[in-house]
Amino acid sequence: MRDAETESLLSAFGEYLLRSRIADEKHARFCVGWVRRFLARPPAAPTETVGEPDASKAGIPKPVTVHTLRHSFATPLLLNGVDIRQIQELLGHRNVETTMIYTHVVKDLRSAPRSPLDAL
Repeated sequence: MRDAETESLLSAFGEYLLRSRIADEKHARFCVGWVRRFLARPPAAPTETVGEPDASKAGIPKPVTVHTLRHSFATPLLLNGVDIRQIQELLGHRNVETTMIYTHVVKDLRSAPRSPLDAL
């Protein structure tokens, strides 16, 4: 059983994905469905593959793991300027250096050329 704070966080994550322009609708629906299943039965390990049939329906070509979903949660937060300490708390990292790993992904994304239309 998950505690109320975890359930609230996972629900907020699902809502965020549905409303986000970062994830397309198929990906968002996959993540929300996964969050609901996570509450019912948490995976045994961060590398456990989750939601294979749902992922392929959403057009996600690679296996989806808890680790993948954590990156999908943390990366948009960083891209949108959320403080690294807040993300550390949300992810449950004891040490901020663990959370800083996500900044490498963000640096790569920010250095890629973007269309001004992406902001619409």
